[in-house]
Amino acid sequence: MIDQINDRLEKLHLALQYSSEKTAMLSIGERIMINQERGHLLRERNKINDYHNYQVLWFGQPRKIESKLITIDHLINETGWTPKPTKS
Repeated sequence: MIDQINDRLEKLHLALQYSSEKTAMLSIGERIMINQERGHLLRERNKINDYHNYQVLWFGQPRKIESKLITIDHLINETGWTPKPTKS
């Protein structure tokens, strides 16, 4: 279950980076919704670590946002895009 959460967190993070660096496919409101999901998943992941029998509650995005996330994931995979390195 933690692997599924980590995969989703990575995809959401990459989608936000792609929209920032490559093309503004996500509106401010959509970015907020995606960040809300990221926060929710981080809390759920922590609960799994604290309670071994914890049942994860998944956060669902509206179809329009989920469709954009799928499109961005496809574009990332199709083009081999990688985010710019972060400055340390």
